[in-house]
Amino acid sequence: MKKYLLLCTALTILSSAHAADLNCVALPDCADLGFSMSESDCAGQFSLKCPFDNTKLFCKKYITKSCAVGDILYNDKKCYEGVPDPADKTPIGVVFYRRSTVPFGGYAVNLVNTSLQWATTTYGGDTGLTKSNDYSVVVADTQSGATKTSTIITTNATVYGSTSAAPGFCNQSTAGGVATGTWFLPSMYELSLLNANRTAVATGITNAGGTAITNGRHWTSSEANGTESAWAANPVSSTFSTSAQSGGKYASKQYVRCITTWGNITAIGGDFDAVVTPGNGIVGTLP
Repeated sequence: MKKYLLLCTALTILSSAHAADLNCVALPDCADLGFSMSESDCAGQFSLKCPFDNTKLFCKKYITKSCAVGDILYNDKKCYEGVPDPADKTPIGVVFYRRSTVPFGGYAVNLVNTSLQWATTTYGGDTGLTKSNDYSVVVADTQSGATKTSTIITTNATVYGSTSAAPGFCNQSTAGGVATGTWFLPSMYELSLLNANRTAVATGITNAGGTAITNGRHWTSSEANGTESAWAANPVSSTFSTSAQSGGKYASKQYVRCITTWGNITAIGGDFDAVVTPGNGIVGTLP
């Protein structure tokens, strides 16, 4: 049986010979109001005390945080800290880029790997995107992979939007339980950002229970000159630039690792702080 505190108010006092008429109301039970934890349960966490019993508290075991490189990104596009990790949320990726200026935002790579052709076996037409056979030009192009992926698929959804093709696979992916359109094929520049932070990302993927990024060339949404050529590079190689090369869109299978945005960053060029030199460690200064 629950014990209730009684709030009693004397209504009238008739005389010394009569007891006071009392109106007694049972106070709400703290546990019913969500105050079910103790001081030790909430140590180090933001907490609230029950107004009717200060030994009963409410607290969250985790709180949101500003994402940093290597942090796990969850299906609500947020990062968290605290123990245990949020059991009511699903890890979907690991942050590999954070813009170092306000408003913060960046990019995360997903937790699954696959191997695909860039397109199906029929030429789908010219996408109209910037193309170059010069690596230095391609890696400096900060137009986002989201824009490139969308443009490629719009050109020919049958050829480029198929889940058997790298752009379509990413666009249609629901990895982590997110909606289609959340993921996209990274540009060469974005893949270079992933490479720059490969060590922190590898640790994050392990912590999230994901599949390690395969040591090998991965497709990008950056195209080379010609109708059947796109760029690929190895995001876990210490010599990223020398691993980069253009290859046949159709016949050649390469690895695919989709990415997504988080925070206050839009999926267009100009959001990046600066072009980085791959392999130089963490990008940006974390406040």
